[in-house]
Amino acid sequence: MGDTCKESNRLVVCSSCEFAVHQKCYGVQEDVGATWSCAWCKKKSDCSGIDSSKTCVLCPKQGGALKPVHKSDESGESMEFAHLFCCHWMPEVYIEDLTKMEPIMNVGRIKETRRKLVCNICKLKCGACVRCSHGTCRTSFHPICAREAGFRMEVWGKYGCDNVELRAFCSKHSDVPESSRSSHAGDPSLAVGGESIVANHLPVAVSMNKSPKLKIDGRNGDNDAAHMGTPDNISDKSATL
Repeated sequence: MGDTCKESNRLVVCSSCEFAVHQKCYGVQEDVGATWSCAWCKKKSDCSGIDSSKTCVLCPKQGGALKPVHKSDESGESMEFAHLFCCHWMPEVYIEDLTKMEPIMNVGRIKETRRKLVCNICKLKCGACVRCSHGTCRTSFHPICAREAGFRMEVWGKYGCDNVELRAFCSKHSDVPESSRSSHAGDPSLAVGGESIVANHLPVAVSMNKSPKLKIDGRNGDNDAAHMGTPDNISDKSATL
């Protein structure tokens, strides 16, 4: 069983940019050969006029596990992309199809105040930032910058519950013991991995029999709650951050 799971979610490498992704995590449905290209590299090869210097619309980082952003009008295919990691941690944003892991939805509804925040790590006002989840701390940063800087990033959930709570902490509060942090309503009984974790990625459990979408709402600063919902309840998606 273990070998079967590993085989179905094996690492695949883009023949162009050589970035490696897990097959299921990136939503790769087809058989992967030596010439397989990620979504970003495929778009670049298909559209000669695309600006390769501008990749993720949510952060300043180039390359990586990028997926197309949904276009709100019908004038053509989207030319914008975002990192899957960035969109998982952005409260207003969700993924339409969690099997294909695309397109990325609701980017246009990210709050303007979030877009104006300057990242405490890269010092750039680019894309959108989140704030530290510790108490009243207002330190802002790009989620992907926080991951690369080794900040504490947690994914919390409960057994039998589709909700997942995301917590990201600044450098100062990444080393604060869990017991001294401000409490949260509906205290989670399960931290993904069995304890409070420092995550290098966002593992989201998906119930495959109801074709859910990822929905994220915010509570108390940037303690984000991600909800696995069906298409019927995703239309009222809101963020209160």
